[in-house]
Parts: sequence; C-alpha cells; structure tokens
Amino acid sequence: MNLYFPSIKNAAFLLLLFLIFYYPCQKAEASSLSGDVSKLKADQISSFKEMKAALDLLKSSSLEAKKKNQFTFNLQKLILLKSGECISKIVEIEQQAAHQKKREKDRDLFLTNRGIIKGILAWNQKKIEDLQENKLDQMENTTNFFNSPEWQQPQYLISLSSYWLSWNGYYSSLFYPANDVYRKDLLDEAVDGFSRSLIDFKEESIMARSLFGRALCYKELQKYDKAIYDINSVIGRIKRDNPLYVRSRYEKVMISYLTGNYESASSQLKNFREEVSGGNIPNVMEARLKKLQVKIILALLE
Repeated sequence: MNLYFPSIKNAAFLLLLFLIFYYPCQKAEASSLSGDVSKLKADQISSFKEMKAALDLLKSSSLEAKKKNQFTFNLQKLILLKSGECISKIVEIEQQAAHQKKREKDRDLFLTNRGIIKGILAWNQKKIEDLQENKLDQMENTTNFFNSPEWQQPQYLISLSSYWLSWNGYYSSLFYPANDVYRKDLLDEAVDGFSRSLIDFKEESIMARSLFGRALCYKELQKYDKAIYDINSVIGRIKRDNPLYVRSRYEKVMISYLTGNYESASSQLKNFREEVSGGNIPNVMEARLKKLQVKIILALLE
C-alpha cells in the first residue's frame, strides 16, 4: 500500500472521519462563540469596567472567529448589533462622568468599539473585492449572482457596519476640541456612513435615525443649513409620539439659537412646549430645554 497516496476507498473513509469528528466540533465552536456574544446584556452595564469587559468580549470573539474560519454572517451581525447597543450605553456612562479622567476612559471605549466595527467592515469589503476580481468576470448571469446570499450578505454587513460606525464616530468626535483635525475626520466619515444607510436600508426607523444622525454631524461641522434640512425631513416622516420627534424639535431650536435667530428660537420653543405638553417630555430633555430657554432669553436681552 502506498502510504502517501491513499486509495479512493481510503480517501472516502478519511473524509467520512473528517465530517464525523471535525465538522461537528467546528460547528459547536462557532455556536459557542455566538452563545457568548448573545449572552451580553449591554442595557445592564453600569460602569466603565463592565463596558470594557463587554467590548473585550466582542473584540476577542471577532479575532477568534476569524482565526478559526468561523466568522459567519450571523455571528458578525450579532456582534454589530451588540456593538450598537454598547454605543448608547457608553453615552449614558459618559453623561455620569464626574471628572476629565473618566471622560478619557469613555473615549477609549469608543475607540475600542470603533476597532471592532472597522474590523467587520474591512472583512466584508475584502470579500466583495475578492468576488469582483475572481468571480464576476466568469459569470454568465450576473443578476442571479447579485441576488445570491454570497453577494448580498457581505453587502448588508458593510451597510450595517457603516451605520454603527457613524454613530460611534459622532459620539467619539465630541471628546475632541472643535478645531481638532481628527474630530472633523470622524464627523465627515459619519456623514458618509449615514448617507449610505439612507440608500441601503428601506426601514423607515433606520432612515429617520440616519437623517437625524447626519443632522447632528452637520451641526457639529457648522453646516447648519444642511442640518436643518435633515431635521425637517425627520420631523416630517415620524409621529409625534416617537421619542425621536421630541429630540428633533429640540435640535431644531438649538440650531436656530446657534445661528443667532433668537426670536425664531424663542417662538419655536414656545410652540414646541405647547405641542408636546402633558408629560411627554423626558426629564433629561426637560432640563436641556430649560437651559436652552435661559440662553435664548439672555441672548434676546442683549
């Protein structure tokens, strides 16, 4: 018997052993990674230490899955969703920061999360590039291929990555001075990501949030006309009982104040309060409105 070139019968037997022992083991490991990530409860995190541990889990799960060739569509999607949940929680932790040192730690959390999202984005961009170079030229029917999961899944993950990278970038930018070059780069990147989301996603809720996120970026970039345009688009497409409606109306008043239209800001604020009276304004937003009202009154007096 030739020890180096097994017969067809022996090869079939080896393949059977591989399928019996290795494949179930590989599948179990992938399932284990998904299980660890799915157990993460971002809404229950209350400290910098807990959030760091959560992001370390997402980061290590991504790296391990890539190393073992188990970076599946479902696992990547799950990691992105958990990463998105962490963004809003980091903002909540940051708002409770008592001193600058803690704010620097919160900035580090955003940077870690950025790395996780960028890793998935780059992974799928590489997939698309490989498909374009190695498969598209050989395709007789490209329409079927473009509708296939092989093409659609990485495209979806690129879109989802861009969306969450935009929110992460917007909040990250707030930790840097107004004239910082990196801050502008983050905001420009976020604008591009939100703009892509408007094209890629058809869900009204995501489109409204993308418009709102882009408006916030334009506001920070002092492109107020574009910010107002997006804010008005959000207000026009959502209902008044949507929490995003209250936030959008607040931002519209704020932009009027920032552009020096104090009388318009005062009038908008009055109409806004009359429109959403009856306890529909959250306590945090009510506190912001009171501060803004004082600023507007002082500006009018001056």
